[in-house]
Amino acid sequence: MKRNFLFDLVSFSARITLGGLFVFASIDKISSPDAFTQSILNYKIISNPFVGGIIALILPWTELVAGCALILNVYRRGSAFIIAITQGTIRNLDISCGCFTQDPGATKIGVAKLLEDLFLLLLAICTILSPSPQWRWRR
Repeated sequence: MKRNFLFDLVSFSARITLGGLFVFASIDKISSPDAFTQSILNYKIISNPFVGGIIALILPWTELVAGCALILNVYRRGSAFIIAITQGTIRNLDISCGCFTQDPGATKIGVAKLLEDLFLLLLAICTILSPSPQWRWRR
């Protein structure tokens, strides 16, 4: 069966882009766990600062490992983080997303952020659908 080179190239590019974004997004969260805890609490899904702190310690490392796994093509299956932004947008919360920086003046959640996340979800779907071993790192 002849492989579709263009689809494989798009899948490879999507995997590297998505993995790189996950790694990049994890760096500020890992280096600023207190600020990330506040970002989590700002969504008003969790009100307990202790629980928010636990999430702020675990989530960025999960994001880092997932990003590295995508880049190395160790495990392509992942998840999207759209639900929190969607509910915050529906509730008209005036908060920054906390995605790439913990600066309170950073990009606010809203329709533009949802579209950005939907694009990332499209990249994730593309990597999941590609069965091709052609673009994998050699062991």
